[in-house]
Amino acid sequence: MDRCHHHLAAVFDRAVRSDTLTNSRGSLLRNLLLLLGLAFAPLASLCAQDVVLTHTFEKSKDTEIRITKIFDGNFPRGFEPYRVTVRNQLAQPLNFQIAFAFDASYSEEASYQSEFRLIADPNSESVHELLVPVAPIVTRSPYYYTNGVISVNALGLGKTRTSTSGGRTRDNPAIGISEAVANGNLTPLKKIYEAAGGGSASYSSTEFAMSFDPAMLPGDWRGYSGLDALMISSDEWRKLQPAAQQAVLEWVRLGGLLSVFTDANENIESLGLSIGKRSLGSIESRTWSGNSSPKTFDAQKIYDVFSKIEPRAKRVGDDYRANWKLQKAFPDKSFNTPLIVILLIAFGVVVGPINLFVFAKAGKRHRLFITTPLISIIASVLISVLILLSDGLGGNGIRLMFVDLQPDTSERKSYLIQEQFSRCGVLLNNAFELGESAVPSPVELGNSRWNRGVANNLNLAGQHFSGDWFLSRSEQGQVIEAVRPTRSRVELSQAGSGDTPPTLFSSVDFELKALHYIDAEGGFWKAKDDSILAGESIELIKVERKEFTDWWNENTELFSSTVRKKLRALPSQADQYSSLFALSTDPKVGFIGTADDIRWKNERAVIFGKVLPTSGAAQ
Repeated sequence: MDRCHHHLAAVFDRAVRSDTLTNSRGSLLRNLLLLLGLAFAPLASLCAQDVVLTHTFEKSKDTEIRITKIFDGNFPRGFEPYRVTVRNQLAQPLNFQIAFAFDASYSEEASYQSEFRLIADPNSESVHELLVPVAPIVTRSPYYYTNGVISVNALGLGKTRTSTSGGRTRDNPAIGISEAVANGNLTPLKKIYEAAGGGSASYSSTEFAMSFDPAMLPGDWRGYSGLDALMISSDEWRKLQPAAQQAVLEWVRLGGLLSVFTDANENIESLGLSIGKRSLGSIESRTWSGNSSPKTFDAQKIYDVFSKIEPRAKRVGDDYRANWKLQKAFPDKSFNTPLIVILLIAFGVVVGPINLFVFAKAGKRHRLFITTPLISIIASVLISVLILLSDGLGGNGIRLMFVDLQPDTSERKSYLIQEQFSRCGVLLNNAFELGESAVPSPVELGNSRWNRGVANNLNLAGQHFSGDWFLSRSEQGQVIEAVRPTRSRVELSQAGSGDTPPTLFSSVDFELKALHYIDAEGGFWKAKDDSILAGESIELIKVERKEFTDWWNENTELFSSTVRKKLRALPSQADQYSSLFALSTDPKVGFIGTADDIRWKNERAVIFGKVLPTSGAAQ
């Protein structure tokens, strides 16, 4: 409620400063407007967006910056969308530096700092979308709390800052709920949530769902990466900008749940949507209860369904801590403990009795001021050389990537999930660039002599990631999600019938291996040739379902448990369209690059995708 009061006050402030209110009665009118705003406070609960900062600069009274959170709540992972609105009344462009620093408090502190630069054109009002990374939540505690500082530097005009705070529960999904769905429904949902133990006096800001204004939804899928589910009405979906619709559908491909609320006789296909699985995510349609205004539903029923969604943020800890098979597949390495012990004993002998009775014997004790530091320096150098020879420079790693090829002319995207594990020696540079639409997340590993804990301090400036992503003499793991444009495709050049095999054609720009195919009738096939290059026709032979299932299960075994479960459910989508399944170790597949000092000894891509007829029309 206070957030909406703040927003209303900012709106009234702007109205007071306008030409129509710059008279002697301006103060009185402003007060009346504020009283009206407070009088209608119940309506403020519908104010979805959260205005976190509004500032007018002393040196230019008509120049203002306003920073708004799109979702009224706290994301547990990924990137959180913000909107920056700047009214620049100066005759020259205005440069802004905006910094976000978020800390997550639980058993260990975690922080994520990011910096952005933007330019506001002269004599104009401009809107800028920011995707702000949030502190990674890797904790076994049921609750955690986040604190944030947002700093703004308008070059030449001055600085300002504000603080934010809020809490979340680790075990509950992150759900976005639109204004129309929230109106009349969010309050009963919150009551059920609190009665079920979802709230806490210490974490009073934790809520069942985060409200949002659909008109402000971002046009980048990363702006939804912290969500598990999105609830929206059919009318609101129709009014979304095409870029926002596309971004939501891309997020669904990577595991999101889109729930659209419709009237009883409304066909969701009229919205350009299809109910059912969509790669790793899904789209569902739910019907309003009756024709009341505002439209409502059975809150208990909806709560029972959505509360059972497994939070993606929780999986970043649980899926990798206990039994991550990719980590287990990496060769173990032991410390050379005896050599270290011998070196320390030798140092003790030299710096002690030999130093005292040989190098600085009686009558020459003053030499201790020279010999002792010199011996310590030599010992340090020897230990450093030993570590360098034992661990080496850089590090070694293993990575596994899932690639989902969707070649429809309206989409033409590949969706990637890359899981990677590495063990580092001495790192000279642990920063990296991600020049694509990607969301990296550190994961919590199980206890080992090499594991130095989770990545607690992370930084982002532009596309430059730095901090604790990779540490010297440590093990670490990451999961990276990405969306890429692509023209790669496998086409059905000739349909089969009965036992007559179909023929495929590869326009994929990397080598495919062990290609398997499920046709639209549910028939199972595999390529005669193990290796398939771009521009080659693919002859197929029939195989049994069990042979395909055993092969697919074997090649998805090393993924984390939740991803593995979703991948093994993909063959069931063949009733929607014919699908390909394949492997690749070709570097051209485009593994997502991170630290340059890591040598990836073993990397493999698991490929899934839709197969279209050669004409390009959907099957």
